[in-house]
Amino acid sequence: TRSFMTAQAQYDLLIRGLKMGAEFLVDSSKAYLDAVLVQSRLEAALKSAGDASLSWSARLEQQASMLERTTGKEDEYVKSIQTMLLTMGVAPEQIERVTAATFKLSQLTGVEATNAARMLARANAEGKEDLKKFGIAMEDTGDEAQNFANLIAEVERRTKDLDASLPPVIARTYELRAA
Repeated sequence: TRSFMTAQAQYDLLIRGLKMGAEFLVDSSKAYLDAVLVQSRLEAALKSAGDASLSWSARLEQQASMLERTTGKEDEYVKSIQTMLLTMGVAPEQIERVTAATFKLSQLTGVEATNAARMLARANAEGKEDLKKFGIAMEDTGDEAQNFANLIAEVERRTKDLDASLPPVIARTYELRAA
């Protein structure tokens, strides 16, 4: 009976190992498919925003990876924010700067980055009051693009003191891209 128990224990161990291996494969496959889905949504949003060549895709991918390393937020989360900003009308050439401002605003206000992104993207239309709660106000110039540029500049100005406490990639994302 001793050899039978040993054989039974070995069999149970083998079965547990196979189950764990299968679960790992399923989880890995799901994570891969989720990443592909998020990337395809970002690329679709870029195309919809007029970037048919996807020239911004690689830059946004790089920013998402850098923000993942420095904020601990998964790059799929960052890409979802970038996609949301694009679908809310932010131009592809502004996404990097607005994404960096989003994470700064998130830290300043204590709201989730997705909510900070919504506040920024909506500010030109009806969301100005949301930002006033946090002491961020902008003057209406009559030019929507200029209003948005002023808003991002104001967020950057208001969060400049946070730059020392933020991971360097967030604090300098725009400056690195502008150089």
